[in-house]
Amino acid sequence: MLLWIASPFGSNHAAVPALVIDEINSRMWDVLRLGHLAIKERVEHLIRWGFFTEQTIKKHKAVALTPEAGSAISEGLAETRPLLAELHAKLAPHRARLASA
Repeated sequence: MLLWIASPFGSNHAAVPALVIDEINSRMWDVLRLGHLAIKERVEHLIRWGFFTEQTIKKHKAVALTPEAGSAISEGLAETRPLLAELHAKLAPHRARLASA
């Protein structure tokens, strides 16, 4: 999701660069507490499977989503949005009642 948001698929910016692996490491540590070796292994798998393309930005290894992966994620999110809206409609009144109690 981090790469999708930074890509043209997830933003209105057509010229968003790839993300440097060190930046991915930092963000994933902040959110998930995943170590750099775990992230490196996952990134290598995603490159091998064709989800990411490898690039170099100022002599640093970086990755970007392939067009196929970006499109697939966008389609999946578009299909999920109505279900999430329905779930929110069901849970929001219940949550409001719990907060007022």
